[in-house]
Amino acid sequence: MKVDHVGHRQNKDLAVAVAAVVTGPRHIDNRCHSRIEEVIIDGDFEHHLAKHVGLRLHAAENGSLVLPFGEFLGVAYRITGHADAREGLGQRSQPRGLYDGKYNFHGGKWNVTEIAALLHSLYSPHWAGATPSIKALGSAGGFSGARFWRITCRERVYCLRQWPVADQTRGDHLAWSHAVLRQARSAGCDFVPVPLRAADGNSRVSRDGHWWQLEPWMPGRADFEAAPGMKRLESAMTALARFHNATSQANCAREVPRALVDRISRIDAWFDNGRPTMKFQTVRAASRNDPQFGTVSKRICGLSPFVAPKVRRELVGLAQATFPVHPVIGDVWHDHLLFEGDQLTGIVDFGAMKIDHPALDIARLLGSLGVDDGAFWSRGVAFYRQIRDFSQHERKLADGYDRSSTLVSGLNWLEWVCVEGREPGPRDVVLARIERIAERLEHLAGPDSRSSQGRFDWR
Repeated sequence: MKVDHVGHRQNKDLAVAVAAVVTGPRHIDNRCHSRIEEVIIDGDFEHHLAKHVGLRLHAAENGSLVLPFGEFLGVAYRITGHADAREGLGQRSQPRGLYDGKYNFHGGKWNVTEIAALLHSLYSPHWAGATPSIKALGSAGGFSGARFWRITCRERVYCLRQWPVADQTRGDHLAWSHAVLRQARSAGCDFVPVPLRAADGNSRVSRDGHWWQLEPWMPGRADFEAAPGMKRLESAMTALARFHNATSQANCAREVPRALVDRISRIDAWFDNGRPTMKFQTVRAASRNDPQFGTVSKRICGLSPFVAPKVRRELVGLAQATFPVHPVIGDVWHDHLLFEGDQLTGIVDFGAMKIDHPALDIARLLGSLGVDDGAFWSRGVAFYRQIRDFSQHERKLADGYDRSSTLVSGLNWLEWVCVEGREPGPRDVVLARIERIAERLEHLAGPDSRSSQGRFDWR
């Protein structure tokens, strides 16, 4: 079922009906999602929303406003004057399937007309005499604050990305990373999207306080987690090795990897000679009484002090040697891998690209694909070695990166959400991610993990 073209007079009645359903038993959301896939709303609704609710949402598809159903639920809560707007979309214990990777509650000023004008202004050689079809994707399930649109024009499909802030540091980084992608593509890495150059010759442009880039839409689906397999793992790891071969042809040096030094510093911010710092105590105090994060916070804050000294010693030992460093992806995980069948067809999102050792990418990728399966890791590294050398000492560096990431990331998430009050996405999705980190932390702690939670559970 689709609720199509909801006009000005109808929108509140529909919103009330939807809100009445979702405030019932928590699992009823599954039944809602099975009946209503998306809501397509005409321009009157957007005007009403801006005037009476204070929200502007992205328009799409020939001027209509297209919202995934989960997103519309959040709007419904706002319209009906729910006592706590945060109890709307993303703050309840709802299944991830409700969002389908397209959750976007906060919206923004850019409607379809404005995006079309932006494209014609910045990329006129590509759009001359054409009327592109534009579909807003919101955050596309990510946590970076970037926003996305799918653009179709003359039978070609593109991805338009709006970065959160147009500061000079971000602009310089984008220009550098785009140059690396062009180099990789010229070396045969056809699975990386190279941003198009705008009318002014730059591949990233600044407009209205944001950096923008337009790149080819890569084919395939990010479904490794739903459909894992050894052939898929081989395709992903050999593609990663090819990318590293391409990027090591320039800007290659030998040093103590920066991410290694940074991980040691991050651990020291949480623990001083093994004892929790004030930062740790603040996070623990803020998160332990949170109705949704209290339980997982106790697990993470109980295990982290037990694990931290071992991980830090491992990193300090690795930092006694130098490693070859060059551009790496920095944040490559299963949601950034696209497949058609068993073949990897695309790697997307290079916003975290940096100079470091390839072990950083290997740890991030295998940590997301195989979690703590030692045999899976060994097969992944073996596939990588089919294309590129990777020594046992470098494997230890990957292990150190993986363990330190598990340690630090759980505490970081608790700080962002419970202390800083960030809302990077639906709370149930964030909670699932933090719980997965807690599970990995328990595996890292080993058989002593139960006693460690009591030992370090300071009041």
